[in-house]
Amino acid sequence: MSETKLKRYLKRLHQDLNILREREAKFGGNAPLELLNQIDDHQTAITLVESRLAGDLSDEQLFEQLDTLNINHNYYRANIIPIPTLPLIALSLSMLGLLSFISYRLVVPTPTPTPTPVPTPSQMSGDFNIAIAEIGQQGPDDSPVSSPDGQQLGRWIFSELQNEIKNLPQQFEVQVWHDGPELAAKNVKLGLVADDEAAAELAQRVKANLVIYGALEGGQNPASFVPKFYIKPLQGEAGELDELKGPFQLGAPIPVPIPLDTTDPVLIASLKPEVSLRARALRWFTMGFIWDLAGQTLKALDTFQQAEQALKDWGEKNQGKEILYYFIGREILFLSRDEQQALKVFDSVETARATAETYFKKALNSNPEYARAYIGLGSVYYQQSPQPLEARLATADLALTQYDKALEYAPKLPGEELIRLEAHFGKAVASFLKGDTLYKLGYNQGGNPSMYIEAGGYFEGTIREIETILEPLAATQQHRSLGHAYLALGGAYAQLALVREKQGRQAEATPLYQKAEDAYTSCIAQGDAAGGGNPYDALLKNIIDTYCRPYADRIADKLLVPKEEP
Repeated sequence: MSETKLKRYLKRLHQDLNILREREAKFGGNAPLELLNQIDDHQTAITLVESRLAGDLSDEQLFEQLDTLNINHNYYRANIIPIPTLPLIALSLSMLGLLSFISYRLVVPTPTPTPTPVPTPSQMSGDFNIAIAEIGQQGPDDSPVSSPDGQQLGRWIFSELQNEIKNLPQQFEVQVWHDGPELAAKNVKLGLVADDEAAAELAQRVKANLVIYGALEGGQNPASFVPKFYIKPLQGEAGELDELKGPFQLGAPIPVPIPLDTTDPVLIASLKPEVSLRARALRWFTMGFIWDLAGQTLKALDTFQQAEQALKDWGEKNQGKEILYYFIGREILFLSRDEQQALKVFDSVETARATAETYFKKALNSNPEYARAYIGLGSVYYQQSPQPLEARLATADLALTQYDKALEYAPKLPGEELIRLEAHFGKAVASFLKGDTLYKLGYNQGGNPSMYIEAGGYFEGTIREIETILEPLAATQQHRSLGHAYLALGGAYAQLALVREKQGRQAEATPLYQKAEDAYTSCIAQGDAAGGGNPYDALLKNIIDTYCRPYADRIADKLLVPKEEP
């Protein structure tokens, strides 16, 4: 890449990093993990590009390392297709108005001439990439197998989605791939996808942001087809906790006559409403995901709310509409964390949170077992914690109830493991909130012993929840999330030790302080575990230097010279 383009790209990265840091400052040290991940990856990208400009890296080394990051731009086209920085769009703006701001360009893969008989497998290179896997038929062991009916259905879904994507407002390049001659010429075969793990692998292999998959199920006629889609992490490091990533099931099964003849106008007329509705929904989701990917929360929210108006024919029950309501609630919740941004849409942050709560409840009205919506509700209630202490107790209880519901219903969703981890972590911080509130109430009441007893129980609850997620996070080397988990674990042990001191149980307090020190030390260790002391991981460095290291030192000093807390 030329020096001019690299400098242009570096300027873009600095601009975006400044915007992200402004957002982080609004949280006063409590910024969400996904935002910190995004800041870290932008800092890493800046360091890498500067190293390339200094001659310390080759183009190949630069691109190889940039490929591991999830940042807002495709660096190959950073100077050709900029991320739009348009004026904020009011909620009442129609789709027609949005079209007037943005142009559209759909790219369908075409065969690339190559001098070699077997070309190197290609990867997708759009600003947003959609891979439609081969639709199979459920085999004897429940794994999908190839079938002519499934292949016909897949081609039809591809065609329907292409038609819908032509309606996307676009200054982005959207690529849609499906198996066929064009991909064969690129030595690419998407193939069958059995589950969310296979969808994640396919997304990684071809660099797709969205994978659509599914299989014809059941031995009867008609067969059942449930469209599913998988979202690759849009922000932060792949593999880290991110509530937008993972698999989603798009509605109730669609009955599909076997054999399927997509040239039969009567048959297609009977299927088209169901298939077209989901294609329309995916078109709207795609646009919302693009804005979310670009860090444009207001535009993502506007898009999803326009989808709500445009998809009024989408059934409220058992049709997958809970996903749309969840996405709307999620964007509003994220917006509510930044008062300046929230006031551009709502009259107060409280109104924004109440609206997010309403949409998560609408999601649960559509599907009472939708675990993601319970996690969203838990986050709403947790964010209400800056309240008088008595009110905070009720808020903490509400949050805990939602996370328990999420854990109850997580097995009913694809991507159960990810949802479970999020719910356990949410329950951990809600338990800490309850324990901290009870401790402060007890202290204010002159050392109320019953309050201290109850507070200790909730700090123990935090410890149990965090210990539940440590092993799966370590097994998948999610070092950033582990840093946060060990930080929370250390805080819970330290607070529990403080409670024991107030109860006059010093013999129990000392080993708890030692466990707190161990947890902070484990947090510090994640810096080296993340990549041999990778100097580019600014997020871990921030967690370690700002919190874990000084807290570990403070606990170590306390263990050397025990003293009463003020």
